Formats: sequence, C-alpha cells, structure tokens
Amino acid sequence: MKIFKIKHILVLSALFMIMNVQVFAIEEIAPDSEVSLQDCIDFALSHNHYVKIYEEKVKYAKNNVGIAKSSYFPSLNASGGYSYDYATSRRNSASSDVYSVGVGLRQLIYSFGKVLSSVKMQKLNLIGAQYDYDDMVISTVNSVKTNYYAVIAAEANLEVQAANVQINERQYERTKAFFEEGLVSRIDVVNQEVYLSDAKIQLLNAEKAYKIAIAKLNESMCFQDAPEYTLKYPDNFKGTRDYIRSKLSKIGTGTTAADGTEKPSSDVLTSSVEKVDMIQGFEFKPYDKTMEECIEIAYKQRPDFLSEIGRAHV
Repeated sequence: MKIFKIKHILVLSALFMIMNVQVFAIEEIAPDSEVSLQDCIDFALSHNHYVKIYEEKVKYAKNNVGIAKSSYFPSLNASGGYSYDYATSRRNSASSDVYSVGVGLRQLIYSFGKVLSSVKMQKLNLIGAQYDYDDMVISTVNSVKTNYYAVIAAEANLEVQAANVQINERQYERTKAFFEEGLVSRIDVVNQEVYLSDAKIQLLNAEKAYKIAIAKLNESMCFQDAPEYTLKYPDNFKGTRDYIRSKLSKIGTGTTAADGTEKPSSDVLTSSVEKVDMIQGFEFKPYDKTMEECIEIAYKQRPDFLSEIGRAHV
C-alpha cells in the first residue's frame, strides 16, 4: 500500500484551494412526468442535507486556511482616546481635556515554525473535508442508482405477475367451459381456481414490492410528498410496460350429425398469448477488471480512504 507523503498532499491542497464545491441545480419533479436516472441523481444531490453539510465544511476549511495564512501579513491597528478631568475647590476650579491617538504596524518576523505548521494543518484539513464531501456525493449517487434499478426490476416483475393473472384467468375460463361440456372433471376446475388464486397473491406481493421500491427511491432522493411519476428506462433496458395480451375465443356450436344432434368439435375453445419481450436490446457487458485491480483502484480513488490517510499526517 502506497502512503501519501506530506509534500504530495500539500501539492494537492493547492488544487483544492482553487476548486469550488460543485453546485447542483435544484429542480422539482413535476407530477406525471418521466424522470431519468440523471434527473434522480441531480434531485438527490440538491436536496440531501448531508451533502449540504459537507459542502459547508469545505467552505469552513477554506476559511481556516486563509485565517492561518493571515499571520504572515502585516497588521495595521489604530486607536484613539479622550478623557476629561474637572477639579474644584473653594477658591477656584480647573478642567482639562486630553486627546490621544495611536497607530501601530505589526509584522511577524519569526514564529519558530508555528505559523507554517498551522497553515499545513489547515491545508490538510481542507483536503480531508473535500474528500469527505466527495465520499458523501458518491454514497448518495450509489444509493440513488441502486434504488432506481430496483424500481425498474420491481416494475418488470409487476408486469410479469399481471400477465400471469391474465393467463390463469383465461385458463380457468377455458377449464370451466370444458367442465360444463363434460370434457374435464371437477378437480380440474378446482386446480385452476387454486392456480388463479396463487397468481393473484403473487400480483399483490409484486405491487407491494413495487411501492416499497418507489418509497426507497424517494427516500434516497430526500423527496417528501412525492407526486406520481414514471421512470425513464436506460438505453440498455427497454421494458414494455404493456401487459401480455391474451385472446380467448368463445365456445363454438360444434357440428350437426345426420340425426340432428349436436356434436362438440375438438377445438370448441381456443386461446392464444402474444409474445412480448420484457427486455429488448439488453446487452450484458462483463467487467474487465480483476479483483486485485479493483482493490488498487479503490486505494487510489476512494475519498474516505484518502481522507483518513491525509488526517494521519496532521
């Protein structure tokens, strides 16, 4: 593990001194609007109070650096005063007015390294504050992304479960019709009722999971009293948002025999389901980094880790 040297950190401190904390535009989410992932991230960074707290800490650390450097510059001070004396006796009385003005110039000649150490310490504190701010931004963005894709997954599952209910309803209707015609037994109808009930329960669970996912996304964005909105799918995930469409034909009259009796045909009831791709154009791209490379990148880029290294030299 490579440890930053103090001189390297001090070089970085000069860059952080001229960096301004990134400000994210505050935008409201309109009702019934389509929100992209970037919109969710911008909204979260604009409303997360922890991000604002660390932003103020960076500003505070910058001010402390300026205060520490001010000891190198001369200071000019001026003072003024006025006093009035009055004395009296039986024979006479006397009074006097006294005015005083003073001007002074103060310049630090040598502080035995105290001022330099103070400036270095405040610069290191500024680096730590900037890293803490970056870490909070990264954590916020990661939370929003995780909950955003969780909502998309929950919505896709909701579509699947809704289509499953439709299919089981059609299957139940077909089995019931066969039973009325005497083609299947009563147990087949009971089994289809059980399958349909189970499909409805799964749909209720999917609806609850979807609402929980939306609530978590709103929480990660610090979004209170959120209106109804829809998420814009990313380019590599294009869900359909349409339930699978099922078609059911009615029971036919069958054929008429020579003696005038009706004979049911073998295809008195038919149904079909249109195929819908839940994920269209999705491309899986494997991550081309090894475990060791990921660890090395984390050592170089994780703000919380770099912050602790900087504070270790204070």
